[in-house]
Amino acid sequence: EPLCTGTAVEFPFKNSFSRVARVKWIDQSASALILTADDRDTPALISLRMFRQLLITGRIRFIEAMPCFERAIQGVIQSAASVDDA
Repeated sequence: EPLCTGTAVEFPFKNSFSRVARVKWIDQSASALILTADDRDTPALISLRMFRQLLITGRIRFIEAMPCFERAIQGVIQSAASVDDA
């Protein structure tokens, strides 16, 4: 699976959680986030305030594809491999 930036989120589409997008942070000082979806050519810009409100009300949720510990180990392995290749 190719490396993807951002964090996967899921939000309701036609009354079920079936729409998946990836939320990306521009930088720590930014007040907006970028939402991208594979089935859409144009990304959407959403304010951090609106994103928080969607999370609080349950209208959007994070998707955990791999448990945190496994992601951390995978990151260490990939980093070590890139150092070995250099």
